[in-house]
Amino acid sequence: MKKTVVVAIAFAVLVPVLAQAQGALQVVTVNTDDVPGYLSWVESSAPVMAGVFDNPGAIGACVPVQGAEQEGDVFWFSSATSHEALFSGDPTNPTIANEIAKVASLREVRARDVYSVLKAGGALVNGATWAAWNLLIKTDEPSRYVAAIADLEEAAHANGLGDVNLAAFRINTGEWAGLIMSSVSAPTAQRLGAVFDSLSEPWAVERLATMSGFREYVRGWTLNCRVYAAEQ
Repeated sequence: MKKTVVVAIAFAVLVPVLAQAQGALQVVTVNTDDVPGYLSWVESSAPVMAGVFDNPGAIGACVPVQGAEQEGDVFWFSSATSHEALFSGDPTNPTIANEIAKVASLREVRARDVYSVLKAGGALVNGATWAAWNLLIKTDEPSRYVAAIADLEEAAHANGLGDVNLAAFRINTGEWAGLIMSSVSAPTAQRLGAVFDSLSEPWAVERLATMSGFREYVRGWTLNCRVYAAEQ
């Protein structure tokens, strides 16, 4: 049986950090048995597909390390500056169709979903790599939650984690529609580990305690990510 791979087009999502506060993402879920082969396809095809659309954005992939639904999960993502720009893409474009045909034997598409950026993280530039901790959050007060993680990010920067960014996305479609995906990103897995270590420090405990009354964890996972193409 093929392994699950989660793909974020335009992360999604996977995947998880954008420079534009009104950006958009589309998440596509596929299955594959060959993650390295799939990533090789992303590396070669992302620049080709990015060149088709005359809109700023980035394409890349995130591979879960801990917490994946199934071993072999991957997030393939592409950013757009707006939902209008995201929806202007034509998947039937001959160039796009030709690139997708190259990976047909490696994966089966399971779902496509759209995310909205509520809080931007770091800029997505060509060749960028990072480690991320993504959390699905249930809350009736998304604006309050986004403000709370902005405060947490500011406190992290003041307490030795200046290279860590927090982002937030609203999931608009699919089984997780209505949930918030927050993403903590760091330059390396080791620095992401430092984030986990910091959660027991007073400054973090205090701020996390303020969120306990209006947010609920649904799912969490860690990932390693890379941008394979970026159009500014």
